[in-house]
Amino acid sequence: MNNTLRQYSLVQVFITMYCLFPFYFHNIYSIQTFSLYSLALSFVVYTFFYKVRFVSRSGAITILASTTTFLIFLFMSMLINLSSDMTFVYEQVFGFSKQLLLALVPFCLYFSFNSDDINYAVHSILLLFIRAISLYVFISVIFLIPEVRNYWIDIIYFSSDQNKELINSASYYTRFGLQGFSGFRHAILCAIALIFSIYLFMCGYKKIKNYWMSVFLVCIGCFLYGRIAIAVILCITLISLFYLLCKFEKLYFIFIVCLCVGTIACVVYMNIDYIQDSYSLAWIFEPLINFINEGQFTSHSTNDLSSMYIMPNENTMLLGDGKYTNHDGSYYMHTDVGFLRPVFFGGIFFVFFYYMMLILPLILIIKNSGLERRNILTLFLALALIVFELKGESFISFSAIIFSFILIPIICKRLN
Repeated sequence: MNNTLRQYSLVQVFITMYCLFPFYFHNIYSIQTFSLYSLALSFVVYTFFYKVRFVSRSGAITILASTTTFLIFLFMSMLINLSSDMTFVYEQVFGFSKQLLLALVPFCLYFSFNSDDINYAVHSILLLFIRAISLYVFISVIFLIPEVRNYWIDIIYFSSDQNKELINSASYYTRFGLQGFSGFRHAILCAIALIFSIYLFMCGYKKIKNYWMSVFLVCIGCFLYGRIAIAVILCITLISLFYLLCKFEKLYFIFIVCLCVGTIACVVYMNIDYIQDSYSLAWIFEPLINFINEGQFTSHSTNDLSSMYIMPNENTMLLGDGKYTNHDGSYYMHTDVGFLRPVFFGGIFFVFFYYMMLILPLILIIKNSGLERRNILTLFLALALIVFELKGESFISFSAIIFSFILIPIICKRLN
């Protein structure tokens, strides 16, 4: 097989990064937002009407049917509960639509100029995604310099006062990027990028320029933006190592990973006093520090999260309460658990179709796509989604990215 993939210019990578992490300047926020989404919508519509064609009608029908069924259950749930709470629609439906629209832009750019086979197209776009995430992380590292950070804070737009307060917290000093506060969603995208990196490696791509530097930056992003991403990459890495060991493949990679993990653990152990005195480092390595000191791999977040696991009553479990947020803007039932919030809103059947909106097309299309090692890719993505949903709402951010990729096997470039 060809061990190289399409190379991208810095401009292409930056456009992709901006579509994944759009940032705005406070003086021109309204104009910038209107221009961005207008251009994105126009370009995506133009591409789908004039540049590409569907080659898998069943795949397109699967996506359309699963999405339509979810929307029907959404409005049925609101009618049954006589709900006037539109925050689920605003935050989830509109949020998903906006993220998906922007995520499709680099995807459409690729297919406007290239007509590669499915495997090569998927792998090349995965690499573009990895490059874009690593660029965002690289800039976040630059923002650790106080003067650069303060200058950027003065010119960008913040969606809420809370986000501006968070970036001034010593514990959250590392959770800062071009968008300002960079937290859970950014950790999700870093974890997805790392999954794609491992997948490409397992597919035999070794001679990619600056590949390992991009992977290294993505790993740093997992540490900077959210510790849950570290848990995800540890799970994925362990499964990958076990898989490769059983296949007797790439044994040198197993040695390198074990060496890196052991080195990190030793460095933390030998410098534990210094790390505990640093708010940012203490936050990043809190689970490992607690394991060294107390023998428990826990953190303040996991302790808080345990109190958010609330068992709904029978009526709520079946039909939901039709509430997503409280009047003061806080989460309904004060829970942040990813799979519980939609349960409280629409009940268990609503949640089923909520997840099937992504899972069903993902499984069916990847299964019939002919992609290399597609089963291991599906397993990695499913495992990551489960872990993230146990922590907080990740499904929409996860779906917006994956949806753009599952479109690839069902379309191709027009020949005319």
